[in-house]
Amino acid sequence: AIILYRKGVFERLPKKLFAVMKGVWCFGLCFYVASFLFLCGFIAFNSVNEVPTEDLPEKTVFVTLGAKVSADKSPGIVLRRRLNRTAELMRACPEALCIVSGGQGGNEPISEAQCMRDFLVSKGISADRIIMEDKATDTIENLRFSSALIENRGLSDYRLAVVTSKFHTPRV
Repeated sequence: AIILYRKGVFERLPKKLFAVMKGVWCFGLCFYVASFLFLCGFIAFNSVNEVPTEDLPEKTVFVTLGAKVSADKSPGIVLRRRLNRTAELMRACPEALCIVSGGQGGNEPISEAQCMRDFLVSKGISADRIIMEDKATDTIENLRFSSALIENRGLSDYRLAVVTSKFHTPRV
C-alpha cells in the first residue's frame, strides 16, 4: 500500500473511496496491534501452572531450564528467579533430584548448567542431587537431552516438573 501511495495511485481514486480504504487500513492495523498486545499479556499472565510444593511427590525430577549467565559467572535476573524457585522446591522435596539444563552461549563465560549448579550448591542444595546437562542450545534440546538423562539414569518412574519462567511456559 505504501509503494502504491508513493506512486500516486491512491490520489487518482475518488476521495470517498480513498478515505474508506485509509480507514479500513487504519482499523486493520489497530486491530492487529491490539490483538498482539492482548495475546502477549495473556501468555505472560495466564500461562503458568505452578504446582504447590505440598502436592509434589518425593520422587520428583525437577528440570530447570537455563537462561542468561552474566559476565561474572552469576545467573542473570531470569535465571536467578528460576533457581530460587528450584531451591525452594528441592528443600520441600528432600528426595527429589534436579537436572540443570543449558549449554554455554557465545557471550557466556561458563555453561548455564554449571552456573545453575554452583548457585544451587551455594543455596545449600547437595551437589549429589544435581545432574548437569550442559549441551543444550535451545528449549527443544533442553527437553530432549534432559529426557535422555532421565532414561539413562533409570529415573523414568520419577515425576517430572519443569522449572521455567511464565513467559517461557508456552514454548516449553
